[in-house]
Amino acid sequence: MDFASAFPKATHSEWREAVDRVLKGADFEKVLVGRTADGIAIMPLHPRRADAGPIAGARGANRWRITARLDDPNAERGNGLIHDDLLGGADSIALTFAGSPQARGFGLRDASSPSVTACRVQRWMSISGCSRWPISQ
Repeated sequence: MDFASAFPKATHSEWREAVDRVLKGADFEKVLVGRTADGIAIMPLHPRRADAGPIAGARGANRWRITARLDDPNAERGNGLIHDDLLGGADSIALTFAGSPQARGFGLRDASSPSVTACRVQRWMSISGCSRWPISQ
């Protein structure tokens, strides 16, 4: 959800009028404009370039993911836990196998075990790389 779209766009002149009201007659340049050691003015507000796009890796550049961690070695219990997480809003799953550095003493059984079956998730979900752990609909 884009919360910013719920508010009207403010113009620079509207912002400046609001600032002048707050300053109550004080000099804008003296109060809000900073200066570098060599005298270059640092303005308090810089407009965004019209052609500016999101910066890769910057906050807000990519949509947030809600990731559920699946590390329970008990298939039945893990299946129930991950099912609840998916129904509760998770949109991705981090599979943690026993013996991996992230397992912290837990972890899924060996993925090559014949007792571990194929993933099945609801139609609106997709799990990349998931082919050997049971997740029921």
